Amino acid sequence: MANKFNITYKQYSYKAIAMSSKINTTVFHNNCAFEKFLSSGSLAFLPLQFDISAVIWCFPENQFSIIRSWNQKQLSQEIQSIFGSNLGSLHFFENQQYTKLNLKIANQHISHRLVLIGNSAQTIHPIAGQGLNL
Repeated sequence: MANKFNITYKQYSYKAIAMSSKINTTVFHNNCAFEKFLSSGSLAFLPLQFDISAVIWCFPENQFSIIRSWNQKQLSQEIQSIFGSNLGSLHFFENQQYTKLNLKIANQHISHRLVLIGNSAQTIHPIAGQGLNL
């Protein structure tokens, strides 16, 4: 819609990648989200069902090719070593999604019969998947 109204955006690359996936845990998350801040990014677990959480891991883009090449076992072991055993053993579902992280801000938020709000107005770093709360 913004393109139709010729609204442009300022963009900035965070030079980071977010990996998102679902993960099975052997310990109930008690409907609590967990986040660990690292010198290289962040790792968050967001509760979905009894033994399933969404995981979002942000890391520098120069590590992407290495991390993308890992199999499910290697990925689970790395996440487990970062996060610890608070949720027991971790087992990834098959499909991980990788997204480049960028800051994107509309140069204008109001046009004739148009108001940009939420992610159409600005997209920020998804710390703990909380972008919707803004």
